[in-house]
This record gives sequence, structure tokens and C-alpha cells, in this order.
Amino acid sequence: MNPENKRPSPKLTNIFTFLAKGYTLREILRRGLALKLYSLVSHVIIPFAKRGKGTQIAPSIIVDGARHISVGSDVWLQRSVWLSVPLLDMKKPEPRMYLTIEDGCRIGPHCTISAYNKIHIKKNVLLAPNVMIVDHVHNYDDVTAPIHYQGLGQEGTVTIEENCWISTNVVIASPKGKDLVIGRNSIVGANAVVRSSIPPYSMVGGNPAVIIKKYDFELKEWVSVKS
Repeated sequence: MNPENKRPSPKLTNIFTFLAKGYTLREILRRGLALKLYSLVSHVIIPFAKRGKGTQIAPSIIVDGARHISVGSDVWLQRSVWLSVPLLDMKKPEPRMYLTIEDGCRIGPHCTISAYNKIHIKKNVLLAPNVMIVDHVHNYDDVTAPIHYQGLGQEGTVTIEENCWISTNVVIASPKGKDLVIGRNSIVGANAVVRSSIPPYSMVGGNPAVIIKKYDFELKEWVSVKS
């Protein structure tokens, strides 16, 4: 299948879609209703700088620095997601977006996204559970002081382009003062550690992550890359 083709995902608010797929009414009422209700009240509880229509937010989500975070339409933020802009560690926060999540993204359970400089997740990106995305580290140069007193630094930027799939337990961390870009329609395999940019239509894995496959538009399939 050509990865340029897009198949729309079912609307999260359509109960009949879930019933048709085999979910029980009890499951829908227990989790789906809680998701729906919290998504409504979260407009007051979580004052995002921008929030699109149809976005669903689980009750257990944690958000720090919401006024510097933009969330698009039809985004799903699942349970125990942590979105953070560490304002306390900044000398003077700038009046801008530090974290942007565009339309159609799915952020899986227990994901952490922490933006000290700039993280931009573009449309229809899928994050599996336990993904961590950061653009900074703790400073540790002074060995006479506790690390948590030394602030944050080495910031770069992270951009994940459209229609990428980031598998479970992946760590994406920008290198010191540089831009890390994961090209569109790329796949990052489970447990990978990404510290440098990835070209579009690539499949990567390992620590550090390396390219395993590339999509061949002539063959219309993923093709292994020789070491």
C-alpha cells in the first residue's frame, strides 16, 4: 500500500462504531463515558493555548505549562500522558508555543513529551505506550551540586513529521543545540533510542537507532537496507 494513501480513522465519539467492532456496552460506559465527560470539563481544567474540535483527553493526563501548548483537532491523549513545558526551569519563558501537537495525533498511555525549547508533532502521528520525547537534559557539570539543582540545558528541537508511527518504549532526544527531524511516514521500532534525524519513509530500530528498511515506491513495499 502506498503510504501516501490515507484511510480515515473512526470517530472516537461514535459509540456505534465501537459496538460494531465488538466492544461491550459496559466497556464503553466505563471508559468511553469517562473519557467523554472529562474531555468536556477539561476545557476549564487544562487551559491549552489552542485546542481543536473533537479532541479526547483521559482523566489521568498530567499537563504542565498548558498555556504554551497547542493541541489540534481530533487528537486522542490517553491515560497517564504527561505533557510538560518546564516553566520553573526557564529564566524567562517566552510568549510562544513550546509544544505543538497537530490534528489527528494519537498519544498512547504513559507517554511523556517535555518541551524546553521546541517540540512539534505534525498531523496523524501515532505514539505507542511509554514513548518519551524530550528536547533537553539536566545539567550535570558541577559535581559538587545535586543534579536537580543545576537546571536544564543542551536544548535542541524535535520535529516528527506527518503520519509517523513511534513504537512502544521509544526514546527521542534531540542532540545538544541541534534539530532532530523524523521524516514523514517513518516508523521507529520498539525500544529504539533516536538521537539524530531520520529521512522520510524510513524504518529504524536499535540503540542508537539506524535505518533498517526504506519504502520503495516502485515496488510499493518496504525494502531492507544492507548494513
